[in-house]
Amino acid sequence: MTEMAKILAKIKDTEENNHQKKEQAKEELLQHEKLRHDELLRLNRMYQEQLIKLIKEKRKTEEEITAEEQKEIELILEQFRQKVLEIEKEHVKLQEIKELNNQSVTNEIIERMKEKNGCH
Repeated sequence: MTEMAKILAKIKDTEENNHQKKEQAKEELLQHEKLRHDELLRLNRMYQEQLIKLIKEKRKTEEEITAEEQKEIELILEQFRQKVLEIEKEHVKLQEIKELNNQSVTNEIIERMKEKNGCH
């Protein structure tokens, strides 16, 4: 093989490898988003069940929700909001890391190609 053919083969291999990494990153991101969505649904269901339980207790006794129960409901809702925020922050961090990794791979490929071609 000529030097040019070797370079072209290396470029093709690198592009294929890059494409595979991008596809893998997309799959991981989709999987993470599905897990995040499932976690949000689970948390939502759990908090709804707790809220329904409190409402049923109120109906049984036919009394107004006491200040303590109101605080408990507000605390449950605040915990839910905090958990959602944590999950969103984690999701954003993972996206940023994947973007940085993809950029790093691209920059590394460009540098290698420059070195191979004698451009510094």
